[in-house]
Amino acid sequence: MLKSSLIALSLSGVMLIAAPGAHAKCTVTLKFTNNDAHEITVLGNDSQVRVNGLTWSKMSFNDVTVQPGTTGNATWTSNMSCGGHAKRDMRFKYQDSGDGNKYQKTVNNVDIEDGLTYTYAFKND
Repeated sequence: MLKSSLIALSLSGVMLIAAPGAHAKCTVTLKFTNNDAHEITVLGNDSQVRVNGLTWSKMSFNDVTVQPGTTGNATWTSNMSCGGHAKRDMRFKYQDSGDGNKYQKTVNNVDIEDGLTYTYAFKND
């Protein structure tokens, strides 16, 4: 085999190995605690995330209904890999069953790691 062919094959193999890491996703558990007097529903398609202050995008996890004084979980898979310098701002949108209004809770500068659980408490004031 020609030397140039061997080099090309080697480089393509390295690119194939590196490709999954470039687009790796990160999956975490979001734990929501309801400290309000009414049932709330955290709206997964309305909730948003942005990385390092860039454009907001939908989180797209399943809605979670949480009774007063209890917790509920959702699994969320990010569009980007975890760690590094990817600080995330998250806007969780939720609806209160008592008044029907939608509210939001914003959490800034979160550095998530794959497989971990992150807990957020909700209360309407």
